[in-house]
Amino acid sequence: MAQGGDKPGARAPFVRTMIVRFDPVRATWLERLLRRHGHDVQVVSAAAARRLAPGRDLVLVEIDRGQESLELCRELRAEGNAALIAVSGFDTEEERLRVLGAGCDDHVFWDCGAAEVMARIDAVLRWTKPSGGSPAIVHGPLRIDPEAREVWLAGEPVHLTRKEYDLLHLLATCAGAVTERAEVLRAVWGGDPHAAGRTLDTHVSSLRRKLGRWICVTVKGYGLRIGSPEELVTAD
Repeated sequence: MAQGGDKPGARAPFVRTMIVRFDPVRATWLERLLRRHGHDVQVVSAAAARRLAPGRDLVLVEIDRGQESLELCRELRAEGNAALIAVSGFDTEEERLRVLGAGCDDHVFWDCGAAEVMARIDAVLRWTKPSGGSPAIVHGPLRIDPEAREVWLAGEPVHLTRKEYDLLHLLATCAGAVTERAEVLRAVWGGDPHAAGRTLDTHVSSLRRKLGRWICVTVKGYGLRIGSPEELVTAD
């Protein structure tokens, strides 16, 4: 957690995720994937989903060709503000229009890989605003609360200095893009010339030590980007 917001022994709320109407084999695969990325997962029936949806951050519903699963999506959308993603075996425009029309935030095709599944989930969670607060920034197992300036990794609180938090927040909000070193120095240190060179490198090294080497990827000759746990980040 960033300095000034420490709560000794506290744990972050995981991304509270509900998996609904899934084939048991696919549900097990998806549950394991999500848990590795910091989600607190429940696999539930359609009946339980209607009752539990208001307390969830994310709901994934397996869609079939019938109307029952789509009607469930409409009901879940009406019940709360959880991000809602439909998962199905049809990668067609017709299917995407069906699920978006039922109130879903995105559609995931079953045959896409684990990396794309998580990328789509993270993208939806980045702009989904939880009820009563600013949106948390979720990137794999990393969760950032901008209002409290708190950081968790796989549900465990991580203490960061103010500048470490500012650097991490900048990279996380630009996920998927490279931020030039000059822009990092301007945004985090106000363009302070004394922050050039080793000061930035020291903060990058500190974030890697606390969160893992994947967290700050150096793009030589240009700048920095946030990585993913699946990446092998080589030494600079």
